[in-house]
Amino acid sequence: MFMFFHRRKKIIVDCFTDNAFAYDYAPIIRGSKAFPEWWKQLPDTDMRVINLLPEHKNMRQCYGFLEFYKCSIILPSWSDYHFKVTKDEGYYYNYSNGSAPIEHAKSQYEGGFNDYYHAKLSSPWMFREKTGVKFMFTASTWNLEGYDFLTLPGCMEYSVNHATNVHILMPKKNQTYSFFIPTNKPLVNIFPLSENRIQIKNHLVDEAEMKKISHPATLRGMYPLFDIKKKAKRCPFGFSK
Repeated sequence: MFMFFHRRKKIIVDCFTDNAFAYDYAPIIRGSKAFPEWWKQLPDTDMRVINLLPEHKNMRQCYGFLEFYKCSIILPSWSDYHFKVTKDEGYYYNYSNGSAPIEHAKSQYEGGFNDYYHAKLSSPWMFREKTGVKFMFTASTWNLEGYDFLTLPGCMEYSVNHATNVHILMPKKNQTYSFFIPTNKPLVNIFPLSENRIQIKNHLVDEAEMKKISHPATLRGMYPLFDIKKKAKRCPFGFSK
């Protein structure tokens, strides 16, 4: 009997930034390098013991948890952020690196999330991936214990749109509250919608190169907004008019 093994291709994700601080102190990493500290402190029990004594089982053996990290890329915070959120007057912030947070107009999501304030954390990273595989963008929930904000998910194709901005929604409460996000705190886990392995390459480039990389971003997503009428191409085999 012959057995054939299919070698999985690598998905190469090139990660570009012109922010030297982010490159040195908050690089893009594999999820397997970002397991939360509380998880690391759990006892690593022998599976033979667990089979006999199931009460000894813990999240060190949780398949879904392990795959969440092993299959993903981590986008960490590239800055210290301090937010002060009020009930009726919006929010205030301080940050140590990169660009200031941006608040999108409420009209952009009118009718939804009325009890939250929006902030876009403008990431200094641009991703590029050539094959066109799609990536799921979701919160690093297991690393964000104690935070009330929501990290908004999405699906990206880094052969078209290279941005990695993080959108958060902060709840309006009856009293003013504050929270602090330190540099290198995992914010987002990014998953390729593919079984192939990920290879990450971080690149420190200059501002001119970053502009070249960002130039085509979002063009495909913008096309429907402009009601572009494309001429139908004639079939070379004569099956269309």
